Amino acid sequence: MNIFFVHTSSFKDCGGIGRVTEINALSFKKYGYNIHFFILKEGETDNCHGFTQFYLKNDDLTSSINKNYFREKLIEFEVDIIINQSGINVNSLGFIVNSKTKNLKIITCYHGAIKSIYDNYGRVLRGNMTNRFLKGLVDVEFVKNIFRLNYKRKMKRDLKFSIDNSHRFIFLSEGYVLELELYNLSYLKSKVDYVHNQIKYDGFVKTGAIKKDNLLYVGRINFSEKQCDLLPLIWDRISRKYPNLSLKIIGDGDRLLELKNIFKTNDAIGVEYLGYTNPFPHYEEASILLLTSAIEGFGLVLTEALNYGVVPIAFNVSSGVREALMQGKSGVLVNPFDLDEYVTKLEELILDKNVRMEFLRNHNESNPSEKNKLILEKWSHIFSQIKKS
Repeated sequence: MNIFFVHTSSFKDCGGIGRVTEINALSFKKYGYNIHFFILKEGETDNCHGFTQFYLKNDDLTSSINKNYFREKLIEFEVDIIINQSGINVNSLGFIVNSKTKNLKIITCYHGAIKSIYDNYGRVLRGNMTNRFLKGLVDVEFVKNIFRLNYKRKMKRDLKFSIDNSHRFIFLSEGYVLELELYNLSYLKSKVDYVHNQIKYDGFVKTGAIKKDNLLYVGRINFSEKQCDLLPLIWDRISRKYPNLSLKIIGDGDRLLELKNIFKTNDAIGVEYLGYTNPFPHYEEASILLLTSAIEGFGLVLTEALNYGVVPIAFNVSSGVREALMQGKSGVLVNPFDLDEYVTKLEELILDKNVRMEFLRNHNESNPSEKNKLILEKWSHIFSQIKKS
């Protein structure tokens, strides 16, 4: 079977989606599938994670040159299945549908959450704004509800289009399938399924001498979905009581400079900015992972951290976060945006290594390597199903 992974950004530099694609592609290759990547933007053919990655001739998705080139590659490699990693991007899926060969099947993967976006839409909007007046306006319940209802209409439209035009639509968690009810789309469940993210699992990393009093943040730097502006507030309260702690921030984004300025204004010490870099060596040293997201599809960073003996603490904002942390058995879940509770539970993790070890034992006993095997078997079953349809 021949598979094209398709996305709007290179799989080299698109964060969690890139890592998930790499892990899945390598696993599928071991199962005997032939894998290539195709990126829906202009670029030069390159190698990505050991796979050939093709690009469009230009950035115009309506261009016949691009449609013909895409179709030529589908025919050349006798592609059976496209795995669309662009979620509910209707433009990219529309391009695929209008360009594909007749019998080719489309699986669309949605890597986000759907209910928590609606629930926390006001916070996300506020985080994107720099104008104080507009921030205050979004906090007005009436105004917030107007924005949320407008978002809900658009989300429903895009979800429906994406599910209708895919042979299978894949969420990251079973909870997201149930949340289709929020958008009155439950009748589309026959085309919907869920598959958890695999993780790179090389055996449980024991905590011990290699662990330091390091806290770690890994992810994009923004003040909307990721709510990175909460990090200085948390750090200010924790670092004053535990001055030997350090905080490493791995990631980049358009608010990084602003984030640095907030830490500086708070006279923060012990904070190190590492930019966009390989997080795994830093997982090996860290003890606790901080996640402050208002929206999180599954949180690959959560399971990655646990695999390296790092205990995550996160707001309980989505089905994916709850499943990644085994409903709070392998990491700390905090009531959404309660900073007092967050700091209190973080302090418990800092002070009690036995509590951290209990979370890590629960993770290890859940048998992550067996989970990966079951995930691969589910993908294989999905491929077989849609090939027959």
